Amino acid sequence: MERVRAGVLDIAYREFGPPDGPPAVLLHGFPYDIQACEAAALRLAADGVRCLVPYLRGYGPTRFLDPATPRSGLSTTTPSTTFPASSSSLFRFAGGGPHQASKDPA
Repeated sequence: MERVRAGVLDIAYREFGPPDGPPAVLLHGFPYDIQACEAAALRLAADGVRCLVPYLRGYGPTRFLDPATPRSGLSTTTPSTTFPASSSSLFRFAGGGPHQASKDPA
């Protein structure tokens, strides 16, 4: 398990694939954790992709650095996605997930 400090969070994450591969960030959703992304991360890693899979705020070992930090009901994804973008120089983003196919694009 790797860790990185990002803003008010200490984010725990797993990394799959070669460190010099093109990066991809896999984000879990409620009520899942990073284990939901493991099969996809392993397949991408086998193709040479570097996968970063963070525990989002409120899941696993990801924690606020200061226990006094105010909490809100805002999206748990936003703070966590700032870590890979700044840490890994990601320039392109794409959304998706196990439930994405059921979303109406309209």
